[in-house]
Amino acid sequence: MKEKSMDVKQDGNKRVMHHKVFIIDGEKVITGSYNFSNSAESKNDENIIMLENPEIAETYEQEFKRIYAQGK
Repeated sequence: MKEKSMDVKQDGNKRVMHHKVFIIDGEKVITGSYNFSNSAESKNDENIIMLENPEIAETYEQEFKRIYAQGK
């Protein structure tokens, strides 16, 4: 992604970051244990939750902004 000049940061958390979240248009949230990998698709027992709720999306957005501000 960096090679394509996308805004990518490494998080500032010294521990493992394990959030898997998509926030779409401030209204939809996709989250869960699913890693969007071949293993998740073919080997692991994963879950995915899709929510359509602007208030929930805003909560996730605020958390994203908090973590992003700590990035390097």
